[in-house]
Amino acid sequence: MEEHAELHLALYLEHGRWQDWVAFHALSGQMTMGEAKREAIRIGQINSQKCWTREKRSAAAKKGNTAEVRARKSATMTGRKRRPRTEEEKNKMRESLAKTIAAKKAAGERLGRPLGSKDTKPRAAYGSLNKNKG
Repeated sequence: MEEHAELHLALYLEHGRWQDWVAFHALSGQMTMGEAKREAIRIGQINSQKCWTREKRSAAAKKGNTAEVRARKSATMTGRKRRPRTEEEKNKMRESLAKTIAAKKAAGERLGRPLGSKDTKPRAAYGSLNKNKG
């Protein structure tokens, strides 16, 4: 185990990789495995922020931003998001709705909202408030 830790130290001194530094400290007992994991996460987050500077982000964004791509994006962002329904599709939907309504009428079911649902009850809005005033 000590040799393994020393190898990581040698690799860290030679190449400067932070992973070898964390591994050396964890294997040599200078930090627990939990501390090593937290340290690795912390250093990884710092390095990921350094990696994507403002210039790199803007260059990456501009890379695929041709006039053709912009036009295609613009076309998809405006107007209908899907194609219009064909007359055949509209007729199928009408027939299906007609069948559903006919089946409900035959079964004696009420169409629309059921009686007594919350949306159909009249509200006593201000009438009950005025009764207390006397």
